[in-house]
Amino acid sequence: MDSTDERFDERAKRFLSRTPGDHGKDQTVEFIAEMYRIESELIDLEKRVDGISPSIVGRGVQSVSTDLLDVSDDLYRFQKAVSSPEDHLHAVLGIEQGEVDSGAVSEILTQLGWEWFPRELDRLYSTQDRVIRKVDAKKQRVLTIVVARNNCSLLE
Repeated sequence: MDSTDERFDERAKRFLSRTPGDHGKDQTVEFIAEMYRIESELIDLEKRVDGISPSIVGRGVQSVSTDLLDVSDDLYRFQKAVSSPEDHLHAVLGIEQGEVDSGAVSEILTQLGWEWFPRELDRLYSTQDRVIRKVDAKKQRVLTIVVARNNCSLLE
């Protein structure tokens, strides 16, 4: 486990410590840590989008769009596990379905009922939405530049 994984695990443990009940299933921690990892990747992508200079906007947007697709795939797997942990948790954790701890599924279902976890999910979804809007705006800028260049070349 690298320090990044440890950072997300520690954040997940702190989150769980704020919620009522006895928690401690490793798979629950991994599940919540995955949410924080995805959020962190989205924030990094947002910074990259914000940092794309006008001179390389096309290449920069393409690179971020590709990475956004990968993170969106991770988020989709996570969303499926939120809707049905017993059926999809294994895909998030990268384990076989038979290895899923029923106690972790129970803890996750309990977490979904507390107000803290839905707030964390809302923040994750808002971050994804914000990044998608920014990428779309940059793509629109690229299209505007291309159209303007084409119009200029037609006038020559």
